[in-house]
Amino acid sequence: MQITYIQNKGIVIGDNEIYWNEKRSIIRNYLENKHQEDDRIITMDAYFEGEESKTFNQKRDIYQNFNSDENLFFLSYDENDEFIEFEFHIDIDVQIENINIKSGQELTEIIKDFENNSHKVYEIEQGNYLIPSLKISLMDDEYMGGDSENTLSYFYIAKDMSHLEEEIIE
Repeated sequence: MQITYIQNKGIVIGDNEIYWNEKRSIIRNYLENKHQEDDRIITMDAYFEGEESKTFNQKRDIYQNFNSDENLFFLSYDENDEFIEFEFHIDIDVQIENINIKSGQELTEIIKDFENNSHKVYEIEQGNYLIPSLKISLMDDEYMGGDSENTLSYFYIAKDMSHLEEEIIE
């Protein structure tokens, strides 16, 4: 299943244009209510020992094997149920500007394509890349727990990436 990413606006899935801040109920209707709701409060205390307690309210819908294709993607929402993030885990196929990226594609090839289109790519950790100008994060299979180094396994876009941009070291 291919999606199209419209920079600073949202995504297109099939015939459905889904924009940042669009209401969850509307998106669910676009996608024929074929989701599994995954709302929960997550405590991150184990990761921030000795610091003030950190919790966040995760609000997301999980779509698996959407339109009878093998795929897995998540749509996340803010406290007002407005669309803010998209994650693709299985069968990634995304059109961004004049670049098409797919699951299993070599990340070095993808990075080169973005850099040739004037987008700076930062390696946050080995196998974890950030493209701030497009608000995109890419991860390889090994980083996501698999066996294949340097092949695309995870695609993430967000309305706001400031939480990830803090990780950039020039």
